Amino acid sequence: PNPNPNPNPNPNPNPEGEKVFTDTYFDNPRSYCLSTKDCWLRKRESAFELKVPLRPPGERTKSGGETEEFREVTALEDIARELRALGVDLDSAAGGGGDGGGGGGEDSFAAALGASGVEPFAEFTTTRAKFELDGVAVDADVASFGHAVMELEVLCDCEEEVPAARARIEEVAQRLGATPLPEGAGGKLETFIRRYQPEMLERLVEVGVLM
Repeated sequence: PNPNPNPNPNPNPNPEGEKVFTDTYFDNPRSYCLSTKDCWLRKRESAFELKVPLRPPGERTKSGGETEEFREVTALEDIARELRALGVDLDSAAGGGGDGGGGGGEDSFAAALGASGVEPFAEFTTTRAKFELDGVAVDADVASFGHAVMELEVLCDCEEEVPAARARIEEVAQRLGATPLPEGAGGKLETFIRRYQPEMLERLVEVGVLM
């Protein structure tokens, strides 16, 4: 996809500058207990975030964590609670010296993740040019492994706001001349998995998270 967020001069999005950041994604490489449920645990620089899909498996598109509607969990205590529900044994990990509840900060939480068997499976740096158009965040990303993509996003306070947000994204995409990614192509994370994690890819295709 064209990383230029403004191929058409008419929309005139408002530039918000450029930034560079590093993302690390985590899962258990033996069970894939997070990604097989389309849940994505990420650390951006030092801050953790967990993306949990809003809709059940039969009602959502295959996503790779970047082309769906997600509930974003950012407080460590809340992330820990969600991870336990997904089968991550943080309580045993805490007994080994980590903080399974997230109350000890990012370093202790990372130690608990490692003790529970949850490890990094992807890490890459992104250079992002940010724009805003009619309340839609427009991110033009170039990843360190050579993939470029444009992402449109609207943050919602509740699930009831999702349909209106989706319509706004579609309207802005049309104004920008942006088109959805073709089948077999995806955002940064999905592309990384397809290129560098063949075993994980096979498992995610098997359970229907990716095609």
